Amino acid sequence: MSKKGVVYNKYRLKDYAIWVFGNGFHNGPYSAFDMKMLALYLRDECGMKPARLRDYLIDFMQAEGGRQNKSELAFRAQKALTFAAKKQNVLIQVDRVPIYESEVQWLKELDVPDGVKKVLLAIMVQKRLDAECYMQRHEGKEYYLGYLPADIMKMREIKKMACVPTKQDIYLDVFGRLSQMGLVTIGHASYKLDFWEQLNWGQGSDVAFEIEYFDATGLYWDELMGDKKVKRCEHCGKPFKKRSNRQALCRECSESGAKYEEPQAKQHRCQDCGELFWASVSTTCVQRCPPCQKRHRACREH
Repeated sequence: MSKKGVVYNKYRLKDYAIWVFGNGFHNGPYSAFDMKMLALYLRDECGMKPARLRDYLIDFMQAEGGRQNKSELAFRAQKALTFAAKKQNVLIQVDRVPIYESEVQWLKELDVPDGVKKVLLAIMVQKRLDAECYMQRHEGKEYYLGYLPADIMKMREIKKMACVPTKQDIYLDVFGRLSQMGLVTIGHASYKLDFWEQLNWGQGSDVAFEIEYFDATGLYWDELMGDKKVKRCEHCGKPFKKRSNRQALCRECSESGAKYEEPQAKQHRCQDCGELFWASVSTTCVQRCPPCQKRHRACREH
């Protein structure tokens, strides 16, 4: 569900609502989802009361080329109002998730394959996302990080975040192994994440890095481990696995029509003084900064 200028992300609903507010329907004419997001935005950010909000939604639909009669538009507006009337419905906004130094060090020292480490990192990110969403919906109420539901959809999401091969059996290869190591306890409908207590919930250490693109969590680990195939998108900064050395954009930016502009200059380090300097990319065999090159040429002439 993406269109140039906006990408739907369930953890950045406020950004999505702002786009709809400024640009119109994104997910089709009179989209119920867009109407609900807009209603929440008008309620929380604009402070509109129900009566004013209802009129605004009807005007919004008419401005978007509404051909339906007013009673139909009023019905659609009322459904969005009913959704916005529930306090637990909020515009979730999580821009990034921190990963702490103690967690990075623990993962590095853990005697398991990198694929398992990436799944563990994805679990940490997912639980922090769950916690932040819960607190935003329940006005700061604390959320316990120690359990992970064992439902299929949650496992698929974690596997996708970890960026591991589709053939990897997350139940046997990951949770089975972690259970044998005493890091998780397998329950009837959930996993008890015993490793969180060992890590003291990540508290007491500095932030090592922050994850902004949650669906690429595993690639952040690959980048940290020095995987040369992982590159940052020149347009949005998202890590991705490059297919060639010339690839500059991630798949999303490439599909959205974003263009990469070739740099006109490149940075070099002078072999004489050691200082960094810029030179045109069209210049070949650049070895010295302009002042050192001038001195070098003068010495050669004498």
